[in-house]
Amino acid sequence: MPVYKAILLLHVLASMMLSACLAVEWSAWTWTAARHAPQESGRALKTIAQAVLGSLVCVVVIAASGAFMVATAWKRQEWIVAAMVALPPFMMFPALVTLRKVLALVRRPRDGHGLSAGVQAVVRGCALQLSLRVRSAIVLGIAYLMVVKPTWGHAALAMSAFVAAGVATAIPFRSSRP
Repeated sequence: MPVYKAILLLHVLASMMLSACLAVEWSAWTWTAARHAPQESGRALKTIAQAVLGSLVCVVVIAASGAFMVATAWKRQEWIVAAMVALPPFMMFPALVTLRKVLALVRRPRDGHGLSAGVQAVVRGCALQLSLRVRSAIVLGIAYLMVVKPTWGHAALAMSAFVAAGVATAIPFRSSRP
């Protein structure tokens, strides 16, 4: 198998794995927020940590393989540059913040009914939801760029809109009901 095809396969597999890691993380957050038994909540938090760590590895592989393919075959297309600029900072920094907070939660004591009230507050807090939703929006934004293949300006605007949508969905809205 030629090197280019092997790197392309690695790039595609890492992209699929990143989506899978985000799906596992979404599922585990939902499970954790439901206040199950302490052992189950602890397992869910460990699953979140593993999914975030997996997504970090995937982002590194995607960025490295993408840079290789831009240098050798894809050449400098504007939408690819926009995706490569958005991927590392917007995917890695929030993931590192999430990983740090989740590992701290794993070490916290639990009460007999599930996670302690302090841990529940962190789980339901805006910071972790913001991280997950922005990272998910970035993945959707890059998929959009892959389909549309826009110019640099359009690509930057599109990625900004996807990040803004991720932020907007993480803002806790209060209902008018008591």
